[in-house]
Amino acid sequence: VAIWMDKQALYAQCILATLFAGARYLPLDGAQPVERVQAIVADASPTLLILDAAHAALWLQAQASRPLPGQSRVRLLVLSEQAQATEAWADAWLEARGLWLTPDLHGLPPGAPLRETRVEPDSVAAILYTSGSTGLPKGVQLNQRNLLNFVGWAAQTLSLRAEDRLLNLASFNFDLSTFDLFAALQAGASVYISHESELRHMARLGELLTQESISVVYGVPSLFGLLLRSAVLAPQRQSALRHLIFAGEVMPKPVLQDLAARLPESCRFYNFYGPTETTVDSTVWTLEPSMPVPEALLPIGRPVSNTRLYILDEQLQPLPLGVAGELYIGGVQVARGYLNLASLTAERFLDDPFS
Repeated sequence: VAIWMDKQALYAQCILATLFAGARYLPLDGAQPVERVQAIVADASPTLLILDAAHAALWLQAQASRPLPGQSRVRLLVLSEQAQATEAWADAWLEARGLWLTPDLHGLPPGAPLRETRVEPDSVAAILYTSGSTGLPKGVQLNQRNLLNFVGWAAQTLSLRAEDRLLNLASFNFDLSTFDLFAALQAGASVYISHESELRHMARLGELLTQESISVVYGVPSLFGLLLRSAVLAPQRQSALRHLIFAGEVMPKPVLQDLAARLPESCRFYNFYGPTETTVDSTVWTLEPSMPVPEALLPIGRPVSNTRLYILDEQLQPLPLGVAGELYIGGVQVARGYLNLASLTAERFLDDPFS
């Protein structure tokens, strides 16, 4: 099930409904151009595409002028409080066998009763397409076991509890979002899903941290740098914050120093590191409240649970301590591979000779 809409609470509900039905979810960034979305849909061939009204209009307009090949056609489900508006693309709507409902599914035609289906640990839960910065976008397949290991480790490492309140900043097509959504549920905690419009205003994000009593936030260093420059952070304002996690980019040392100075003294900082192909994060380094920020580059830390790290040479042989080599990651969190790219999967996902 593919999902293309603005980031909002409804997006998270669609993800959870997809998993509840035993299907796999394919999240698409609401800001992506329709041509890229068409390319991903053509590659992944989802059964259903869920949209809001604005993205339904973009999709139908594109399909009316540049339709996907017949084998890539997908059924549409539009969830919106707005009245149905598909007349301008009536043929494309008819061909998509579209259904336009309010978000509470009012008017949904009756169907067969849901049957409980066993979901195996190795079955795919999510397909996350990479940015394509090194070539064409690739769909990384994360299975249930991958996500369960990461989420369980994260919830335990951060001692997440029901009283915690997480702030979701990442788009749902970005692997960081799996922590926000699933770790919160694992711990019985709350998660505030920021809307697309809120992410454009640093003052609003500062207000959210305060008004929602956010205790855990996970984002990229550049966003935290913008928050600092906007002067919206102060220990008395974000007094509930106890964990700040950064990943996806190198954290500049001055930014981390400023964050430590402007947030509560008890706040811990975490450097999560890892590619999407190893399920969000493979290593963690923690800056405890009593620790100074290191003078050198920030370390990536140690492997998460059920994960192994190797420094190997060009012949895939282990190197001695202190010798530079290439980092290889093994263990439970290594993804299933790339969707529809068997040769590239065989090239990048190797059997672990050391396990």
